[in-house]
Amino acid sequence: MNFLEPAPTWFDLNFRLFSASVRVSGWFWILPVLLGVACASFLGPSCYFVAIGCCFVSILLHEFGHVLAGRRFGTDSYIVLNGFGGV
Repeated sequence: MNFLEPAPTWFDLNFRLFSASVRVSGWFWILPVLLGVACASFLGPSCYFVAIGCCFVSILLHEFGHVLAGRRFGTDSYIVLNGFGGV
């Protein structure tokens, strides 16, 4: 566990993707939900879940870039998505 990681809770979503452990903290969803509400207020309610999905996928892909770079240099790593991004 890293000092930047939030403590695990029972709200966390845990899974493995491309042999990397991923933990999505319950706190992670605050920012995507707020962005989804803002998007829905301007573009309509159908954009709510699209905005949340885009935020989740883009941050997850970014963090996988760090995992791939770490693998290139021989380290084993994992991803924790928290309040304002990932670790």
